Amino acid sequence: MIRDQEFLKDIASYCIENSKKLGATDVGVKVIHSVSENVSFRNKKLDVSNRADSFAVNLTTYIEKKKSSINSSDLSKSNLEKLIERCIDATKITPSDENNSLPDKDLMSKEIRDLNLYDETHYPNDKKIERSEEHTSELQSPCNLVCRLLLEK
Repeated sequence: MIRDQEFLKDIASYCIENSKKLGATDVGVKVIHSVSENVSFRNKKLDVSNRADSFAVNLTTYIEKKKSSINSSDLSKSNLEKLIERCIDATKITPSDENNSLPDKDLMSKEIRDLNLYDETHYPNDKKIERSEEHTSELQSPCNLVCRLLLEK
């Protein structure tokens, strides 16, 4: 399941807005989309092709100097609502700690540089197999095949 960067931003915005509505003074959100693909060859023929796609959200809420975090791999709106409520409830009963807070805004960078960390590259399965087969004859070991494919991406 390929999701674009806007989808991930929408999840983060939803969590921040709803956490603040329920009383959070500060909120930190990480939305993770991980894709893993594995292609194996045996005797120069395709043996195994696997793909794993996962999503997760990590929510940290602050109420003054109280802090709580919670994680989930279910990004449905109904689950996010429950997740936010539980995180806020846990934050309310957590003891205060003078060191719990987000960084001071004045100490943070004013300019956000694009580090180009989001990879939107996607090859259809038939293209991956075709590319892999092209390189198999040139390579001596499966390790070299994997290394070469990763470097060419």
